[in-house]
Amino acid sequence: MWKPTDLTTVRLRAWRFSTDQDYLNVMNSVDPPYAAYQGTVNGYDRRRANYYSATVTHAFDGLTLTNATSYQKSLPGGFGVALNLGAPLGIGTLINGGDANSFVNEFRLATSGDGPLHWVGGAFYQKARGLYTFSLNFPTLKLGGSTITRTENASVFSEVSYDLMGGKLVPLLGLRYFKDDRSSESVTNGQLITSHAKPDALTWRANLAYYPSDKWMLFFNAGTGFRSGILQSQAQANAVIADGVPTGVSLTPDKLRNIEIGAKGKLFDDKLHLSVSAYDIKYTNLQSAFNTSIGLSAFANLGDAKTQGIDIEASWDTPIEGLNLAVVGNVNTSEFTNVIPAFAAANPRNKSGQELFNTPPYNWRLDVNYQKSIGAYDVFANASATAVGKARNSDPTVNTLNPYQLYRASVGVRKGAYTVKLFGENLSDERGPTAANGPTLLAGPRPRTIGVNLSLDFN
Repeated sequence: MWKPTDLTTVRLRAWRFSTDQDYLNVMNSVDPPYAAYQGTVNGYDRRRANYYSATVTHAFDGLTLTNATSYQKSLPGGFGVALNLGAPLGIGTLINGGDANSFVNEFRLATSGDGPLHWVGGAFYQKARGLYTFSLNFPTLKLGGSTITRTENASVFSEVSYDLMGGKLVPLLGLRYFKDDRSSESVTNGQLITSHAKPDALTWRANLAYYPSDKWMLFFNAGTGFRSGILQSQAQANAVIADGVPTGVSLTPDKLRNIEIGAKGKLFDDKLHLSVSAYDIKYTNLQSAFNTSIGLSAFANLGDAKTQGIDIEASWDTPIEGLNLAVVGNVNTSEFTNVIPAFAAANPRNKSGQELFNTPPYNWRLDVNYQKSIGAYDVFANASATAVGKARNSDPTVNTLNPYQLYRASVGVRKGAYTVKLFGENLSDERGPTAANGPTLLAGPRPRTIGVNLSLDFN
Protein backbone atom coordinates (compact mmCIF):
# COMPACT_ATOMS: atom_id res chain seq x y z
CA MET A 1 0.00 0.00 0.00
CA TRP A 2 1.22 3.51 -0.88
CA LYS A 3 -0.25 6.82 0.31
CA PRO A 4 1.03 9.60 -1.96
CA THR A 5 -1.16 12.09 -0.03
CA ASP A 6 -3.33 11.99 3.09
CA LEU A 7 -6.40 11.69 0.87
CA THR A 8 -5.11 9.15 -1.68
CA THR A 9 -4.37 5.45 -1.25
CA VAL A 10 -2.89 3.05 -3.81
CA ARG A 11 -2.96 -0.68 -3.10
CA LEU A 12 -1.14 -3.11 -5.40
CA ARG A 13 -1.36 -6.89 -5.25
CA ALA A 14 0.20 -9.80 -7.14
CA TRP A 15 -0.75 -13.43 -6.63
CA ARG A 16 0.58 -16.69 -8.09
CA PHE A 17 -1.16 -20.05 -7.97
CA SER A 18 0.34 -23.36 -9.03
CA THR A 19 -0.56 -27.00 -8.53
CA ASP A 20 1.35 -30.07 -9.69
CA GLN A 21 -0.06 -33.32 -8.37
CA ASP A 22 -0.16 -36.92 -9.54
CA TYR A 23 -3.83 -37.47 -8.77
CA LEU A 24 -7.22 -35.77 -9.21
CA ASN A 25 -9.42 -34.26 -6.51
CA VAL A 26 -12.36 -35.81 -8.38
CA MET A 27 -11.57 -39.42 -7.65
CA ASN A 28 -12.39 -42.80 -9.12
CA SER A 29 -12.60 -44.37 -5.66
CA VAL A 30 -13.87 -43.04 -2.35
CA ASP A 31 -12.56 -45.91 -0.18
CA PRO A 32 -9.57 -46.07 -0.66
CA PRO A 33 -9.61 -42.26 -1.03
CA TYR A 34 -8.39 -42.16 -4.63
CA ALA A 35 -6.96 -44.34 -7.36
CA ALA A 36 -3.94 -42.54 -8.78
CA TYR A 37 -3.48 -45.31 -11.38
CA GLN A 38 -6.42 -46.48 -13.45
CA GLY A 39 -5.71 -48.69 -16.38
CA THR A 40 -2.28 -47.70 -17.69
CA VAL A 41 -2.51 -43.92 -17.09
CA ASN A 42 -1.32 -41.99 -14.06
CA GLY A 43 -3.90 -39.33 -13.22
CA TYR A 44 -2.53 -35.81 -12.87
CA ASP A 45 -3.54 -32.18 -12.30
CA ARG A 46 -1.38 -29.29 -13.56
CA ARG A 47 -2.66 -25.72 -13.20
CA ARG A 48 -1.04 -22.27 -12.97
CA ALA A 49 -2.53 -18.80 -12.73
CA ASN A 50 -1.33 -15.23 -12.17
CA TYR A 51 -3.48 -12.49 -10.68
CA TYR A 52 -2.76 -8.75 -10.46
CA SER A 53 -4.87 -5.95 -9.04
CA ALA A 54 -4.61 -2.21 -8.33
CA THR A 55 -7.08 -0.21 -6.25
CA VAL A 56 -6.91 3.57 -6.02
CA THR A 57 -9.06 5.61 -3.62
CA HIS A 58 -9.23 9.38 -3.27
CA ALA A 59 -11.33 11.38 -0.79
CA PHE A 60 -12.60 14.91 -1.41
CA ASP A 61 -15.56 17.10 -0.38
CA GLY A 62 -17.51 14.36 1.43
CA LEU A 63 -17.04 11.89 -1.44
CA THR A 64 -14.76 8.91 -2.05
CA LEU A 65 -13.65 7.94 -5.54
CA THR A 66 -12.54 4.35 -6.06
CA ASN A 67 -11.08 2.68 -9.15
CA ALA A 68 -10.33 -1.04 -8.99
CA THR A 69 -8.55 -2.86 -11.82
CA SER A 70 -7.61 -6.53 -12.01
CA TYR A 71 -6.15 -8.94 -14.53
CA GLN A 72 -6.13 -12.72 -14.22
CA LYS A 73 -4.35 -15.13 -16.53
CA SER A 74 -4.64 -18.90 -16.28
CA LEU A 75 -1.66 -20.44 -18.06
CA PRO A 76 -1.92 -23.58 -20.24
CA GLY A 77 -2.57 -26.62 -18.08
CA GLY A 78 -5.13 -29.28 -17.31
CA PHE A 79 -5.63 -32.80 -16.06
CA GLY A 80 -5.51 -36.37 -17.27
CA VAL A 81 -7.22 -39.49 -15.98
CA ALA A 82 -8.03 -43.03 -17.04
CA LEU A 83 -11.67 -44.06 -16.71
CA ASN A 84 -13.28 -47.49 -16.54
CA LEU A 85 -16.78 -46.82 -17.89
CA GLY A 86 -17.72 -50.45 -18.43
CA ALA A 87 -19.24 -51.91 -21.60
CA PRO A 88 -19.25 -50.89 -24.35
CA LEU A 89 -16.64 -48.14 -23.83
CA GLY A 90 -14.31 -50.04 -21.48
CA ILE A 91 -11.13 -48.42 -20.16
CA GLY A 92 -9.92 -45.22 -21.80
CA THR A 93 -8.40 -41.83 -21.09
CA LEU A 94 -9.70 -38.29 -20.72
CA ILE A 95 -7.32 -35.36 -21.10
CA ASN A 96 -8.59 -31.82 -20.41
CA GLY A 97 -6.66 -28.59 -20.87
CA GLY A 98 -6.94 -24.90 -21.58
CA ASP A 99 -6.12 -21.38 -20.51
CA ALA A 100 -8.00 -18.15 -19.85
CA ASN A 101 -7.60 -14.44 -19.18
CA SER A 102 -9.87 -11.76 -17.75
CA PHE A 103 -9.58 -7.97 -17.43
CA VAL A 104 -11.95 -6.18 -15.04
CA ASN A 105 -12.31 -2.53 -14.09
CA GLU A 106 -14.81 -0.92 -11.72
CA PHE A 107 -15.21 2.79 -11.02
CA ARG A 108 -17.24 4.00 -8.02
CA LEU A 109 -18.13 7.33 -6.46
CA ALA A 110 -19.71 7.27 -2.99
CA THR A 111 -20.65 9.67 -0.24
CA SER A 112 -18.46 9.53 2.87
CA GLY A 113 -19.92 12.21 5.14
CA ASP A 114 -22.16 11.93 8.22
CA GLY A 115 -25.26 13.37 6.54
CA PRO A 116 -28.52 11.43 6.23
CA LEU A 117 -28.06 10.86 2.47
CA HIS A 118 -25.84 7.95 1.43
CA TRP A 119 -25.20 7.24 -2.24
CA VAL A 120 -22.92 5.14 -4.44
CA GLY A 121 -22.78 4.98 -8.22
CA GLY A 122 -20.40 3.55 -10.76
CA ALA A 123 -19.62 1.48 -13.81
CA PHE A 124 -18.21 -2.00 -14.33
CA TYR A 125 -16.42 -3.50 -17.38
CA GLN A 126 -15.08 -6.98 -18.12
CA LYS A 127 -13.40 -8.55 -21.13
CA ALA A 128 -12.54 -12.24 -20.86
CA ARG A 129 -11.56 -15.22 -22.99
CA GLY A 130 -11.34 -18.91 -22.14
CA LEU A 131 -9.99 -21.91 -24.05
CA TYR A 132 -11.09 -25.46 -23.16
CA THR A 133 -9.60 -28.53 -24.88
CA PHE A 134 -10.48 -32.20 -24.48
CA SER A 135 -9.41 -35.57 -25.80
CA LEU A 136 -11.31 -38.84 -25.22
CA ASN A 137 -9.62 -42.07 -26.24
CA PHE A 138 -11.55 -45.34 -25.71
CA PRO A 139 -11.38 -48.55 -27.75
CA THR A 140 -14.78 -47.77 -29.33
CA LEU A 141 -14.79 -43.96 -29.10
CA LYS A 142 -12.31 -41.25 -30.01
CA LEU A 143 -13.26 -37.58 -29.63
CA GLY A 144 -11.15 -34.45 -29.51
CA GLY A 145 -11.76 -30.76 -29.75
CA SER A 146 -11.76 -27.34 -28.20
CA THR A 147 -14.06 -24.46 -27.29
CA ILE A 148 -13.18 -20.77 -27.12
CA THR A 149 -15.64 -18.59 -25.21
CA ARG A 150 -15.53 -14.80 -25.10
CA THR A 151 -17.43 -12.16 -23.15
CA GLU A 152 -17.33 -8.38 -23.18
CA ASN A 153 -19.82 -7.01 -20.68
CA ALA A 154 -20.49 -3.74 -18.91
CA SER A 155 -22.90 -2.40 -16.34
CA VAL A 156 -23.83 0.84 -14.61
CA PHE A 157 -25.23 0.86 -11.09
CA SER A 158 -26.40 3.16 -8.34
CA GLU A 159 -27.71 2.79 -4.81
CA VAL A 160 -29.14 5.43 -2.49
CA SER A 161 -30.35 5.39 1.12
CA TYR A 162 -31.60 8.05 3.54
CA ASP A 163 -31.60 8.11 7.37
CA LEU A 164 -35.07 8.83 8.76
CA MET A 165 -36.13 9.29 12.39
CA GLY A 166 -32.60 10.18 13.40
CA GLY A 167 -31.19 7.08 11.71
CA LYS A 168 -33.64 4.59 13.22
CA LEU A 169 -35.34 3.93 9.87
CA VAL A 170 -33.24 3.63 6.69
CA PRO A 171 -34.85 2.92 3.29
CA LEU A 172 -32.54 1.94 0.41
CA LEU A 173 -33.00 1.46 -3.33
CA GLY A 174 -30.49 0.19 -5.89
CA LEU A 175 -30.55 -0.31 -9.69
CA ARG A 176 -28.14 -2.01 -12.08
CA TYR A 177 -28.22 -2.26 -15.87
CA PHE A 178 -26.11 -5.02 -17.43
CA LYS A 179 -25.28 -5.78 -21.09
CA ASP A 180 -23.21 -8.68 -22.39
CA ASP A 181 -21.73 -9.65 -25.78
CA ARG A 182 -20.95 -13.38 -25.68
CA SER A 183 -19.66 -15.82 -28.28
CA SER A 184 -18.24 -19.32 -28.57
CA GLU A 185 -16.37 -21.30 -31.20
CA SER A 186 -16.36 -25.08 -30.75
CA VAL A 187 -14.46 -27.67 -32.79
CA THR A 188 -15.13 -31.40 -32.34
CA ASN A 189 -13.29 -33.87 -34.60
CA GLY A 190 -12.71 -31.02 -37.05
CA GLN A 191 -16.28 -29.69 -37.20
CA LEU A 192 -16.64 -25.97 -36.32
CA ILE A 193 -19.77 -24.64 -34.55
CA THR A 194 -20.26 -20.99 -33.53
CA SER A 195 -22.74 -19.32 -31.18
CA HIS A 196 -23.41 -15.69 -30.29
CA ALA A 197 -25.72 -13.78 -27.95
CA LYS A 198 -26.21 -10.26 -26.56
CA PRO A 199 -28.25 -10.53 -23.34
CA ASP A 200 -29.06 -7.55 -21.12
CA ALA A 201 -31.00 -6.99 -17.89
CA LEU A 202 -32.13 -4.38 -15.40
CA THR A 203 -32.00 -5.64 -11.80
CA TRP A 204 -32.95 -3.89 -8.58
CA ARG A 205 -32.69 -4.13 -4.80
CA ALA A 206 -34.82 -2.55 -2.08
CA ASN A 207 -34.09 -2.66 1.63
CA LEU A 208 -35.75 -1.25 4.73
CA ALA A 209 -33.78 -1.35 7.99
CA TYR A 210 -35.14 -0.40 11.42
CA TYR A 211 -32.96 0.14 14.50
CA PRO A 212 -35.18 0.01 17.62
CA SER A 213 -32.03 0.35 19.76
CA ASP A 214 -28.27 0.51 19.34
CA LYS A 215 -28.16 -3.29 19.82
CA TRP A 216 -30.86 -4.47 17.40
CA MET A 217 -31.63 -4.14 13.73
CA LEU A 218 -34.71 -5.46 11.89
CA PHE A 219 -34.67 -5.60 8.09
CA PHE A 220 -36.68 -6.38 5.00
CA ASN A 221 -34.81 -6.97 1.76
CA ALA A 222 -36.04 -7.70 -1.78
CA GLY A 223 -34.12 -7.96 -5.02
CA THR A 224 -33.72 -9.56 -8.42
CA GLY A 225 -30.91 -11.43 -10.16
CA PHE A 226 -29.97 -12.37 -13.72
CA ARG A 227 -27.79 -14.95 -15.50
CA SER A 228 -26.78 -14.81 -19.18
CA GLY A 229 -28.04 -17.66 -21.37
CA ILE A 230 -25.92 -20.75 -22.00
CA LEU A 231 -24.49 -20.99 -25.53
CA GLN A 232 -24.81 -24.27 -27.46
CA SER A 233 -24.57 -25.50 -31.04
CA GLN A 234 -27.39 -25.43 -33.58
CA ALA A 235 -27.32 -29.24 -33.67
CA GLN A 236 -27.96 -29.34 -29.93
CA ALA A 237 -30.76 -26.79 -30.22
CA ASN A 238 -32.38 -28.72 -33.11
CA ALA A 239 -32.32 -31.97 -31.10
CA VAL A 240 -34.09 -30.30 -28.16
CA ILE A 241 -36.71 -28.66 -30.43
CA ALA A 242 -37.37 -32.03 -32.09
CA ASP A 243 -38.30 -33.35 -28.64
CA GLY A 244 -40.92 -30.61 -28.30
CA VAL A 245 -39.04 -28.23 -25.99
CA PRO A 246 -38.37 -24.64 -27.10
CA THR A 247 -34.71 -23.59 -27.03
CA GLY A 248 -32.10 -21.88 -29.14
CA VAL A 249 -28.38 -21.47 -29.75
CA SER A 250 -28.49 -19.06 -26.82
CA LEU A 251 -30.84 -19.97 -23.98
CA THR A 252 -33.27 -17.44 -22.55
CA PRO A 253 -31.55 -15.82 -19.53
CA ASP A 254 -32.91 -17.06 -16.22
CA LYS A 255 -33.86 -14.67 -13.42
CA LEU A 256 -34.59 -14.82 -9.72
CA ARG A 257 -36.54 -12.81 -7.20
CA ASN A 258 -35.52 -12.90 -3.55
CA ILE A 259 -37.44 -11.69 -0.49
CA GLU A 260 -35.83 -11.79 2.95
CA ILE A 261 -36.83 -10.65 6.42
CA GLY A 262 -34.67 -10.89 9.51
CA ALA A 263 -33.15 -9.50 12.67
CA LYS A 264 -29.65 -9.02 14.10
CA GLY A 265 -28.81 -8.09 17.66
CA LYS A 266 -26.99 -8.56 20.96
CA LEU A 267 -28.20 -10.02 24.27
CA PHE A 268 -26.94 -10.61 27.81
CA ASP A 269 -24.56 -7.63 28.05
CA ASP A 270 -23.43 -8.17 24.45
CA LYS A 271 -22.24 -11.71 25.24
CA LEU A 272 -24.64 -13.30 22.76
CA HIS A 273 -24.72 -12.17 19.11
CA LEU A 274 -27.72 -13.46 17.17
CA SER A 275 -28.78 -13.24 13.53
CA VAL A 276 -31.94 -14.87 12.09
CA SER A 277 -33.51 -14.45 8.66
CA ALA A 278 -36.13 -16.16 6.51
CA TYR A 279 -36.02 -16.03 2.71
CA ASP A 280 -38.13 -16.90 -0.31
CA ILE A 281 -36.45 -17.25 -3.72
CA LYS A 282 -38.25 -17.77 -7.01
CA TYR A 283 -36.41 -18.74 -10.21
CA THR A 284 -37.88 -18.05 -13.65
CA ASN A 285 -36.86 -19.78 -16.92
CA LEU A 286 -34.26 -21.86 -15.08
CA GLN A 287 -31.51 -23.13 -17.40
CA SER A 288 -30.69 -26.84 -17.30
CA ALA A 289 -28.97 -29.67 -19.10
CA PHE A 290 -31.38 -31.66 -21.32
CA ASN A 291 -31.03 -35.32 -22.35
CA THR A 292 -32.39 -35.52 -25.89
CA SER A 293 -34.08 -38.62 -27.33
CA ILE A 294 -31.22 -39.10 -29.83
CA GLY A 295 -28.67 -39.19 -26.99
CA LEU A 296 -27.12 -35.78 -27.66
CA SER A 297 -26.47 -33.76 -24.52
CA ALA A 298 -27.91 -30.25 -24.82
CA PHE A 299 -29.48 -27.39 -22.84
CA ALA A 300 -32.93 -25.81 -22.44
CA ASN A 301 -34.97 -23.62 -20.13
CA LEU A 302 -36.91 -26.12 -18.01
CA GLY A 303 -39.43 -23.80 -16.32
CA ASP A 304 -39.48 -22.33 -12.82
CA ALA A 305 -38.30 -23.29 -9.34
CA LYS A 306 -38.49 -22.01 -5.79
CA THR A 307 -36.80 -22.37 -2.43
CA GLN A 308 -37.61 -21.12 1.06
CA GLY A 309 -35.43 -21.34 4.11
CA ILE A 310 -34.17 -19.96 7.40
CA ASP A 311 -30.59 -18.89 8.18
CA ILE A 312 -29.40 -18.81 11.80
CA GLU A 313 -26.12 -17.56 13.20
CA ALA A 314 -25.18 -17.18 16.88
CA SER A 315 -22.01 -16.52 18.86
CA TRP A 316 -21.78 -16.75 22.68
CA ASP A 317 -18.97 -15.57 24.92
CA THR A 318 -19.62 -18.01 27.76
CA PRO A 319 -19.12 -17.27 31.49
CA ILE A 320 -15.91 -19.30 31.24
CA GLU A 321 -13.26 -16.72 30.32
CA GLY A 322 -11.83 -17.32 26.87
CA LEU A 323 -14.47 -19.87 25.81
CA ASN A 324 -16.69 -19.01 22.84
CA LEU A 325 -19.38 -21.13 21.21
CA ALA A 326 -20.70 -20.39 17.73
CA VAL A 327 -23.28 -22.02 15.48
CA VAL A 328 -24.32 -21.27 11.92
CA GLY A 329 -26.94 -23.15 9.99
CA ASN A 330 -29.61 -23.30 7.32
CA VAL A 331 -32.82 -25.31 6.86
CA ASN A 332 -34.73 -25.11 3.58
CA THR A 333 -37.18 -26.65 1.19
CA SER A 334 -36.91 -26.46 -2.60
CA GLU A 335 -38.72 -27.74 -5.67
CA PHE A 336 -39.12 -27.42 -9.42
CA THR A 337 -42.36 -25.69 -10.47
CA ASN A 338 -44.12 -25.17 -13.81
CA VAL A 339 -41.72 -27.49 -15.62
CA ILE A 340 -42.33 -27.67 -19.39
CA PRO A 341 -44.24 -30.98 -19.90
CA ALA A 342 -41.99 -32.21 -22.71
CA PHE A 343 -38.91 -31.42 -20.60
CA ALA A 344 -40.33 -33.42 -17.67
CA ALA A 345 -41.25 -36.31 -19.98
CA ALA A 346 -37.71 -36.55 -21.32
CA ASN A 347 -36.10 -35.85 -17.92
CA PRO A 348 -38.43 -37.28 -15.22
CA ARG A 349 -36.09 -36.26 -12.39
CA ASN A 350 -36.90 -32.62 -13.22
CA LYS A 351 -40.68 -32.89 -12.83
CA SER A 352 -42.68 -30.25 -10.99
CA GLY A 353 -42.64 -30.93 -7.26
CA GLN A 354 -39.23 -32.65 -7.32
CA GLU A 355 -36.54 -31.30 -4.99
CA LEU A 356 -33.81 -29.20 -6.59
CA PHE A 357 -30.46 -30.87 -7.24
CA ASN A 358 -27.44 -30.35 -4.99
CA THR A 359 -29.58 -28.60 -2.34
CA PRO A 360 -29.32 -30.39 1.02
CA PRO A 361 -32.27 -29.58 3.32
CA TYR A 362 -29.94 -28.55 6.12
CA ASN A 363 -26.37 -27.41 6.79
CA TRP A 364 -25.10 -26.93 10.37
CA ARG A 365 -21.74 -26.09 11.87
CA LEU A 366 -20.81 -25.83 15.56
CA ASP A 367 -17.52 -24.18 16.60
CA VAL A 368 -15.90 -24.27 20.04
CA ASN A 369 -12.99 -21.85 20.62
CA TYR A 370 -10.87 -21.38 23.74
CA GLN A 371 -7.94 -19.05 24.41
CA LYS A 372 -5.97 -18.32 27.59
CA SER A 373 -2.83 -16.27 28.28
CA ILE A 374 -0.19 -17.86 30.49
CA GLY A 375 2.64 -15.41 31.01
CA ALA A 376 4.14 -14.55 27.62
CA TYR A 377 2.28 -17.40 25.92
CA ASP A 378 -1.23 -17.60 24.42
CA VAL A 379 -2.66 -21.10 24.54
CA PHE A 380 -5.61 -21.83 22.22
CA ALA A 381 -7.79 -24.72 21.15
CA ASN A 382 -10.74 -25.07 18.80
CA ALA A 383 -12.99 -27.77 17.43
CA SER A 384 -15.86 -27.90 14.95
CA ALA A 385 -18.56 -30.28 13.81
CA THR A 386 -20.35 -29.96 10.45
CA ALA A 387 -23.51 -31.79 9.39
CA VAL A 388 -24.91 -31.77 5.83
CA GLY A 389 -28.23 -33.35 4.87
CA LYS A 390 -29.13 -35.78 2.12
CA ALA A 391 -29.28 -34.20 -1.34
CA ARG A 392 -30.43 -35.21 -4.81
CA ASN A 393 -27.50 -35.46 -7.19
CA SER A 394 -27.71 -33.91 -10.65
CA ASP A 395 -26.17 -37.00 -12.28
CA PRO A 396 -28.92 -39.67 -12.45
CA THR A 397 -26.46 -42.58 -12.18
CA VAL A 398 -25.82 -41.49 -8.56
CA ASN A 399 -29.31 -40.44 -7.56
CA THR A 400 -28.62 -39.09 -4.07
CA LEU A 401 -25.75 -38.15 -1.78
CA ASN A 402 -26.27 -39.40 1.76
CA PRO A 403 -25.98 -37.10 4.77
CA TYR A 404 -22.51 -36.81 6.30
CA GLN A 405 -20.66 -35.21 9.20
CA LEU A 406 -17.14 -33.78 9.42
CA TYR A 407 -15.12 -33.12 12.58
CA ARG A 408 -11.91 -31.19 13.11
CA ALA A 409 -9.88 -29.92 16.07
CA SER A 410 -6.62 -28.12 16.83
CA VAL A 411 -4.57 -27.01 19.84
CA GLY A 412 -1.59 -24.66 19.87
CA VAL A 413 0.50 -22.03 21.54
CA ARG A 414 1.49 -18.55 20.38
CA LYS A 415 4.34 -16.31 21.56
CA GLY A 416 4.76 -12.98 19.85
CA ALA A 417 4.96 -13.58 16.12
CA TYR A 418 5.49 -17.35 16.42
CA THR A 419 2.74 -20.00 16.48
CA VAL A 420 2.85 -23.79 16.62
CA LYS A 421 -0.36 -25.80 16.19
CA LEU A 422 -1.30 -29.47 16.20
CA PHE A 423 -4.37 -30.11 14.04
CA GLY A 424 -6.64 -32.92 12.93
CA GLU A 425 -8.98 -32.79 9.93
CA ASN A 426 -11.84 -35.21 9.21
CA LEU A 427 -11.29 -36.96 12.53
CA SER A 428 -13.99 -39.57 11.88
CA ASP A 429 -12.36 -40.41 8.51
CA GLU A 430 -15.56 -39.77 6.55
CA ARG A 431 -15.13 -40.97 2.94
CA GLY A 432 -18.36 -39.75 1.39
CA PRO A 433 -19.06 -39.49 -1.43
CA THR A 434 -19.85 -35.80 -0.95
CA ALA A 435 -19.95 -35.17 -4.71
CA ALA A 436 -20.53 -37.39 -7.73
CA ASN A 437 -20.31 -36.96 -11.47
CA GLY A 438 -21.26 -40.45 -12.51
CA PRO A 439 -20.65 -43.79 -10.77
CA THR A 440 -16.90 -43.75 -11.45
CA LEU A 441 -16.20 -40.10 -10.63
CA LEU A 442 -16.83 -39.81 -6.90
CA ALA A 443 -15.29 -37.28 -4.55
CA GLY A 444 -15.03 -37.32 -0.78
CA PRO A 445 -13.34 -35.12 1.79
CA ARG A 446 -9.62 -35.42 2.36
CA PRO A 447 -9.08 -38.57 4.46
CA ARG A 448 -8.29 -38.15 8.15
CA THR A 449 -5.23 -35.91 8.33
CA ILE A 450 -3.08 -35.13 11.39
CA GLY A 451 -0.39 -32.49 11.16
CA VAL A 452 1.67 -29.73 12.74
CA ASN A 453 1.53 -26.12 11.54
CA LEU A 454 4.34 -23.62 12.20
CA SER A 455 3.79 -19.94 11.34
CA LEU A 456 5.53 -16.58 11.64
CA ASP A 457 3.63 -13.29 11.44
CA PHE A 458 5.72 -10.54 9.81
CA ASN A 459 3.25 -7.71 10.55
